[in-house]
Amino acid sequence: SIRHKAKSYLSPIIEISNFYGIDPLWVISIVWTESHFKVHSQSHLGAQGLMQLMPATAKQYKKNVRVSHLKRPDVNIKIGIKYLKKLFKRYDGNLIYTLSAYNAGESRVKRWRKNIFVNDDPMVTIESIPFKETRKYVKLIYRNIFFYNLLSNKTVLEKSLEDSFIVSLNSKR
Repeated sequence: SIRHKAKSYLSPIIEISNFYGIDPLWVISIVWTESHFKVHSQSHLGAQGLMQLMPATAKQYKKNVRVSHLKRPDVNIKIGIKYLKKLFKRYDGNLIYTLSAYNAGESRVKRWRKNIFVNDDPMVTIESIPFKETRKYVKLIYRNIFFYNLLSNKTVLEKSLEDSFIVSLNSKR
């Protein structure tokens, strides 16, 4: 069952996330949205595994990685978290930019930041994402993060809406 599969991946997700200073709830939200915890998941574009990594992206973080390696949860999670951390750093913790880049690519977000993302209101920014799939993706993951935080008794309702779209990393790795 999906619940059993999800539980079996929680420990490595938490361990690797904490090692890289990433909130495990963000990773769990991405894994759920990307693959529903199905290890052998593959997109029509070739993204692989739990975190739906493109092979070319994975090679940036592990030179010898093969497509078949991306079906291994430990490899996929570690590379995915390294990539996610790089995106968070690149976009100064901006969750909208980070998730948009994870879904649609960094080059697109670079163009969108110049021409489209011109409003400081996070809701307007999300609604201005040109790709319907990416717009939906950002909303789904934000919603998942919000509810996972509530279920974990984290105080998410004390933050302003704008602040809830900015994340901070816990380590310098």
